[in-house]
Amino acid sequence: MKQEAKRPLLLQFIVWMMMTVAVLWSAGAVMAVWHAVEVFDRKAVEAASGIGWWLVMAFQPFVLSLMMVVTAVGLWRGKNWARWLCLICCMLYVAVNTVKYLAFPWLGGLSWLDVATCAVVCFSLFFLLPKDYFRTREGAD
Repeated sequence: MKQEAKRPLLLQFIVWMMMTVAVLWSAGAVMAVWHAVEVFDRKAVEAASGIGWWLVMAFQPFVLSLMMVVTAVGLWRGKNWARWLCLICCMLYVAVNTVKYLAFPWLGGLSWLDVATCAVVCFSLFFLLPKDYFRTREGAD
């Protein structure tokens, strides 16, 4: 019988945090779009802001949330590719929010706490968690 590596507590915390953020972020995007459509006429919102508003308000949060869910499931199952996908997601999140902040500085889109959280999560996945957890899981599938 093959000994299975125990899932580290830090990894469990990261996965649950990612799943929670993905669900709440999607719900927040739905509420923001719904509110904008309720308060303003849909055609008025599209005419005033163009397609870019819909991409920023709805599409981008859903795509990043979906990537977070896929990453969380992969991390939970001990997949090494999930660590790299998490790194890509974090870099993409920081890049997109930096561009939004530079384009619309009055919105305050870039939170340094978010950037620090992304950095800590990536650091912990690559340097603090035991490498053998991911190796033994990869070999099991």
